Amino acid sequence: MIPGQVAKEWCIDETRVYATGHSDGGTASLALAVLDKTKTIPAAIAPSAAGWRGKDLEEFQCPAPIPVMIMHGKHDTLFPGWGAQTSAWWATCHGCDVSKTKTKTLEGGCRVYQGCASGGATVYCEGSGGHRDWPNLNRVMLEFFAHPEKFL
Repeated sequence: MIPGQVAKEWCIDETRVYATGHSDGGTASLALAVLDKTKTIPAAIAPSAAGWRGKDLEEFQCPAPIPVMIMHGKHDTLFPGWGAQTSAWWATCHGCDVSKTKTKTLEGGCRVYQGCASGGATVYCEGSGGHRDWPNLNRVMLEFFAHPEKFL
């Protein structure tokens, strides 16, 4: 497979491959984590403005816990409220206490679910923009990828 060839050629640590994207790219990063035919599950995902609702995800079985940071704009009129639904689905899959979230002092007003399974840090960041707006949480996202245990 091409990913394996690329990893071998470029000495890529396949345990440190992450997925993110915006809009359709965000949906693709979600798909990599839940589709049965995915050969390599990312170490963590951080989709932004993804086009899947919680209802859409219900057709999938919960995958093994991986760190998930969902980013979505409060004023997204294309996919209104879908980020909150998606993060709630992941939190349920990860066994988090969905009734208790705390707000970390992070850029973007990120909420961290509590009581999640080991390896299943689940974070929801809701920005003030619309669908086209990248949440500009690059620093937080990279920290999340590098040290998801800090987000538990």
